[in-house]
Amino acid sequence: MRRSAVRDLQNVTLVIYLAPNYGPASRNKGDMPVIARFALTATLAFSAATFAQGASAGAPPVLRHLVGTVTAIDAAGITLKGNDGTETRITIGPNVTWLGARPVGREEIKPGKTAVTCARIQPDGTQRSYGFRLIEPGSPVFGPGGGPAPLPGATVTSGTVTKVTRTAAGDEIDLAYDGGTRHVLLPAEVQAVSSFSADRTLLKVGGLIHALVAGEPNKAVNADEIVVMLPAKP
Repeated sequence: MRRSAVRDLQNVTLVIYLAPNYGPASRNKGDMPVIARFALTATLAFSAATFAQGASAGAPPVLRHLVGTVTAIDAAGITLKGNDGTETRITIGPNVTWLGARPVGREEIKPGKTAVTCARIQPDGTQRSYGFRLIEPGSPVFGPGGGPAPLPGATVTSGTVTKVTRTAAGDEIDLAYDGGTRHVLLPAEVQAVSSFSADRTLLKVGGLIHALVAGEPNKAVNADEIVVMLPAKP
């Protein structure tokens, strides 16, 4: 089930959406911040509609996003408990893509880094980021490119950071990609995250994960990608 190392931009958006306010303070409350839950709901609806359009005989499996806390682990897979209390059995095969993601400081955002961001278009035409993710070397990349995001009036962009200007309002960041450059403001209150290639040794009971899975709702599903959300480095 493994896809190319160059990932679909639409499939990365959920993990970006989880980025705002993600960190030890909010994680210890045992729930995602309100802004993350709101974005998660919107993304799930978008994903279901988008992938359902391609679900036909001979088409690739319909993929959907799950986020929750790991309640059980065994050799064949895990049990995931969502925020609504629903538990889902996820089978983990040998070709699953594993990623880890953790909050990072603004000093990590610098020219030359690969990144992906979602931003809302403001009335004056500027773009205000509500999720920013650095892609560490050796990890699957997304794009590069730029286009609309699932939320109305928003964009998603994957590319290389070319310029960072620190301001009182936040960081003004230029991202270059094939065919253009995107200028976004990353507000101070939005937590940037960094993702890296990982393996199942990161799985822990009680840990928060995002999973991209194939299968019908309310039934056992197969994992395509698992992202383990981790606290910031000490």
